[in-house]
Amino acid sequence: MKIILARHGTAEEATPSKPDPERALVDQGRDQAKLMGRVVAATLGIPGAFWSSPLRRAIETARAAMAVMEVKVEPKLVPDLGPSGDLEHLAWLAQRSGTDLLMLFGHQPDLGTLASRLMGLKTEIELKKGGMCIVETTDATKAQGRAVATLVSDQYVEILEGRQYAPWMRKGLRV
Repeated sequence: MKIILARHGTAEEATPSKPDPERALVDQGRDQAKLMGRVVAATLGIPGAFWSSPLRRAIETARAAMAVMEVKVEPKLVPDLGPSGDLEHLAWLAQRSGTDLLMLFGHQPDLGTLASRLMGLKTEIELKKGGMCIVETTDATKAQGRAVATLVSDQYVEILEGRQYAPWMRKGLRV
């Protein structure tokens, strides 16, 4: 299975009147999410399931990416994708998801820690806002996966225009 770990796009800063869970995406973050959805659809196909942190910026990222992919359902809200979630439980849920392509929307440092855990690495992978890490594994509960790609949002346009090689593609770019 492939697990796409997608960090939310650029969001508003937290303020006393706008607590962290309520931070919304800014225009740049919405653009990052739409490009993320286009890259996933063009290179991997449409994921069989979409899970999101319950925080607003992650949900908005998931919805924007899914809209570009013409997916009409809401992302499944998974509390373990929120800050300081139970990553072992999340890996267990992923293994039992019943899909070969799963897309998760969440936050740093948790997504980076999960990516490292899936691959058995001691160092944490850093995902930039709007970035993704694609991990391939036969069992998400064991540290045996491999990174197919770790991307920053600046690469998405180059991939979609064929100016950057995307070795994880199934058969060729579908734009």
